[in-house]
Amino acid sequence: MTMRSRSDTEARASGFDATLEAGFNWVLERLRWVLTLLGVVLVVGAGVAISHDRRTQGENDAQLALRQVEAGFSLAMGSPADEIWVSEPANPEQAQRGREEALARFEAVSLEHPGTRAAQLAQLRAAEMEVELERWPDAETRLTDLVSELEEQDLLRAVALRLLGYSQEQQERFAEAGESYEQAVLPGLYPAAGSVWLQAGASFARAGAIERAVGAYQKVLSIDPELAEQSGAVERLSELAALAR
Repeated sequence: MTMRSRSDTEARASGFDATLEAGFNWVLERLRWVLTLLGVVLVVGAGVAISHDRRTQGENDAQLALRQVEAGFSLAMGSPADEIWVSEPANPEQAQRGREEALARFEAVSLEHPGTRAAQLAQLRAAEMEVELERWPDAETRLTDLVSELEEQDLLRAVALRLLGYSQEQQERFAEAGESYEQAVLPGLYPAAGSVWLQAGASFARAGAIERAVGAYQKVLSIDPELAEQSGAVERLSELAALAR
């Protein structure tokens, strides 16, 4: 995924934007793995808690449908059907076709199995495809709807909010992007909180919200000092703090 270039003023520290891009690509590469874990936890939990409830079968059917779409996507991208880490094919047309087909099939799962966790997972995966296809407004609409139906303490909501922030950032709506990134980490659920605060700080800085950018970079420094140093966030924090005085 290619992020738009930024001016030297926006990202003076060497490698700053590259760090943001690498961090977000890390999330996308592992999103399928994260969602797989969420799905497995849900199915096991449902089986224990409501083993005699007919909803269990409906959820299992939905999970099966979702796994079939995942397998088809892996094959379309040239990877084994059960591969978690799907490689990017050398042929960009193959990659585009694979994502287009997966988008339609993920959306079908969400429509055919409403009210299930699998439908929510499918919606997030569909949004991921839209992000990869650079359909930012479509991804934003889907993610906004998904976020509105998830509980604040749901990890899936945090993941959706980070993806939403990225979609808003690509549309150069930096203040909104910063808000979305901030909401993703505030409940304390996100495992890579430092990198999300880094994105929040960059977005707030680009929006001219200096005090909020300073606050976000201070979070990076407190949560992950090594990331703050390597990403150039320490220098950015000093520059912005001087402006805020």
